[in-house]
Amino acid sequence: MTAEKHFKRSRNGLGIASVFMRTSTSRERAYHKWPTSKTWIADLIKAPMKAWMATWVTGSARWIKKFCSQDSN
Repeated sequence: MTAEKHFKRSRNGLGIASVFMRTSTSRERAYHKWPTSKTWIADLIKAPMKAWMATWVTGSARWIKKFCSQDSN
């Protein structure tokens, strides 16, 4: 058994989410929650800056549009 499979099995047994799952869940939550905030983060989400590479806002928006259904809100 490889080390990666061993760690994955241990995480599952202990009920610990992977770092990727935790960060993607947090990004999606922030993307839906913070546009109503009265801080600068709401401005960034409503009008994301143009960048050559994806930011967490544009990447999250693209990912949600592609993989999430409208009923999940």
